[in-house]
Amino acid sequence: MKRMPKEGQIDPSKTFESQKELVIKTIIPTIKKLLDLEVYPVGENVLYQIIYRRHRSQRDTYRISKKTEEERKKEAKRKHKNTRRSEVN
Repeated sequence: MKRMPKEGQIDPSKTFESQKELVIKTIIPTIKKLLDLEVYPVGENVLYQIIYRRHRSQRDTYRISKKTEEERKKEAKRKHKNTRRSEVN
């Protein structure tokens, strides 16, 4: 993905839905050309899901980085509590 030109990359500050056309018309065909389909027999739907999950992860990271230090600490504390509760049950 990093080797693609800037205009062909997904922007984590935008939603996936708003960039869906870019994914379908540009990114998936480019990846299919680069893949050896005999070695990696994957369909367009599988590639779409991989790209979707990668974008979601990037977007989560982007959104966390935009929060203030106070908000990040509060969220980390909340997640830690929830993890401890689920381990006990």
